Order: sequence, then C-alpha cells, then structure tokens
Amino acid sequence: WANVIRVPQDYSNIQSAIEAAVVGDTILVSAGIYRENIDFVGKDIVLGSLFLTTKDKRYLQTTVIDADSGSVVTFVNRETQNALLCGFTITGGTGTVIDSTRRDFVGGAGILIRGASPVIRSNLITRNSTWPACFGFGGGIAIMDSSNPLIVRNAITANDIIGPCAHLLYFGGGIWIDSTSNPMIGGSLENANDIHANSAADCIQIYCQGSGRLINAQHNYWGECPPGAFAICSDRSIDFTQCLNVPVVKVDEANLEIPSQFQLLQNYPNPFTPETTIKYTLPKPTLVKLVIYDMLGREVKTLVNELQQQGVKSVVWDGKNNHGQPLPNGLYLYRIVAEGFTQSSKSILLK
Repeated sequence: WANVIRVPQDYSNIQSAIEAAVVGDTILVSAGIYRENIDFVGKDIVLGSLFLTTKDKRYLQTTVIDADSGSVVTFVNRETQNALLCGFTITGGTGTVIDSTRRDFVGGAGILIRGASPVIRSNLITRNSTWPACFGFGGGIAIMDSSNPLIVRNAITANDIIGPCAHLLYFGGGIWIDSTSNPMIGGSLENANDIHANSAADCIQIYCQGSGRLINAQHNYWGECPPGAFAICSDRSIDFTQCLNVPVVKVDEANLEIPSQFQLLQNYPNPFTPETTIKYTLPKPTLVKLVIYDMLGREVKTLVNELQQQGVKSVVWDGKNNHGQPLPNGLYLYRIVAEGFTQSSKSILLK
C-alpha cells in the first residue's frame, strides 16, 4: 500500500524521505528552506509541498529547495510520468556536467531530466545559474537522452546561463531540449507555464537542439506575445502558438508587498536593446547604490545612489554611460550595495 511520508515530521530532510520511500508513496513537505540536492533515484513517487493538498499558492513561495550548487533536482533513472514534483520554489542550482569528456559543458541548473519522463507541475523555478561554465544549457530545466516529461503550470523565470567566456555558447536560459527528447510544455490553457525573464546569450527562453518531432509549447506566457526573435530557437518545429499576454502562475501578492530580504533580480529583457529594467527588493529603508561595470571592472554608469524606502524597486538602464554616451555591445556587470548586502548579476547589451 502507498504511504504518506512527511518532512520534517518523519524525516528531517527531503532526500532521506525519498530514500525511504517505495513506488507509489507520497512525500509531503512542510513549509521551510531545505538546503539540499534532490534525486528521485528512479522512484515513481509524488513529492509535493502542502500546496498539493491545500491548493494554497503561498506554499510555492514558502517551501524552498535551495541547493547552492549542482542541479537542484535530478531525474536520471528512468522515472516515468508517475513521478511528480509539485509545489516548490527550486533555486540556487549551478548545474551538472552533461558531457563526460567536457567538464565545462554544464546544464540543468534548476532541474536535470535525463532519460526520464516525470511531471513537473506548479513550481517556481528561479534564480538558478550555470556560471562560471563556458558552455551552459538550460538554466531552469535541461531535458535530454530520450526524455518526454510534462512541464505544466510552472513559473520558470530569472534563470541564467551566461558565463565569463568570450564565445556565445549559452543556450536556453529557461529550458534546453536535446534532439532525442519530446516534452510537453504547457499545451493547453489549463496547463500554461510562465517562461520569461531568463538570461542566455541566445535562445533566451527555450532552445531545441537538432531534428525531431514537433514540440507542443502552446498556451504559455513568454513575457511578450508572440515571443521575440531571441526568445525561442529550434532546429526543429516547436509550436508556441496561442501564447498568452499575461502571466498565469500567480502567487499571493500580499506576501510580496514588503520583501523579507535584500535581493537583486535578473534584468529583463536580457540581452537587451535599447533599454532594460533591473529590479531589486529592500526589506527596510536603506542607502542603496546600484552601479554598472564593464568586464574590466570599470564603473560606467551609476543608476542609483540614494536612501530608499522598503519595497520592490526597479530602474531602467538605457545602455549609456554616466556622460550619456552609448556603450558598445558586450557583457556588463551590475552590482547593488545596500546596508552590507552586495550582489551582482550580468547583462548583455546588443544593438
């Protein structure tokens, strides 16, 4: 008989619960931050936050798997669509080496699906990055080796595969798909995803490699409808018709009014021309300095240098320096300093 295993009541961490589970079990995870990497180890089980039983979307924000390194969640042992991941924030991943002959080929910072076909439903997959790899694939999700997962009702946003190397081999900031795999991404209004504000050198939201069957990516929100020229790239057919004009994976806005922590968000659009928006959060009034640097570390533009009240803030950068002169194409670093908090991120200017 299938069992219900509870974390942290029965096991202190999620992976221990998975190791103890058998096929058909359900693992329910209480709200909290779980700093670990998750591997389904070939088990067709259900892993969910309390959103699974309550449908309260606040649990998507308050049940967090933060890996700090590696892929946050992996499905690499032939899991089927009876394996379900539902109701979490997936963040902090840096990806897995996906080519044993090339240590700098890194993919699946948020979720790596390799030779498996699970269901990824109702998650916030955000702020995962393959930095500093020279070849990045799938900041949010990488799908490869004959995988056919269902990707439905997720918000896949602010993931980053831009690295320090001069070439532009950074594809699929949101999702990367190899030539052997055929996922369903959305496919109906009921199953729509929000896939936007990710960062890549090219193919910002989705990249589909090689030839293969038509991929159904209908009924998704891409940040704009139809998605822009750099948003989706494919060597085969991908159907992204019926795109949406507004996001659908909405969370409890009341929880977002006063941020609980300092945070610098990924600029959008990225790459950009002629301007981009940078957002950041302040949990209390503080002096804020937000500066743009070139890759030689030289300050080129001060965007903010003032005392600001708490809240979600945004500033627009027009790609010019402090003298109002247009800057050349390239990779730029933007950094925030606020009451001892410092965070940086990267932006690509293309004209």
